[in-house]
Amino acid sequence: MIVKKKLKNITIEEYKKWENIKGCNTYKCSECPLHKVTCNSGDRDCWIYNKNLYSNKFLNQEIEVEVPNIKVAKSNSNILDEIEREYLKAVIMPFRNRISFIRKEIHGDCKKEYIKIYLDNRDCFRLAYFKKGKKYKNMKLDRKYSIEDLKL
Repeated sequence: MIVKKKLKNITIEEYKKWENIKGCNTYKCSECPLHKVTCNSGDRDCWIYNKNLYSNKFLNQEIEVEVPNIKVAKSNSNILDEIEREYLKAVIMPFRNRISFIRKEIHGDCKKEYIKIYLDNRDCFRLAYFKKGKKYKNMKLDRKYSIEDLKL
């Protein structure tokens, strides 16, 4: 299935497919969204390996990439409401490429819950406590959610 994805969300595998199928075969360099960067995935200086060096303006550009057809379970389609989604998007923005998973956990007194964000280097941080059952109602306790699961 072909979808539009922001450069910051594209995996190395997706980029290599795009590069071989669409990339230089479709665009003239001057028309390509990547014309001002090193775009050859065979080069370790390629933007795909160094996303942290590029601006949000560059990384927010979209290209069409091929992704596998995956059926999404209905229960996962609306895990977060729009306010929860926008809040978490803003919170994770500086760490987006380093997130391993996000989980809703319960505080020891069982009256409060919180969201905990785990990073790839085993660091983590916790968001503010909230009353049990009041926020993030569709997230299951102690389940690991990827940013894709939560549509962030």
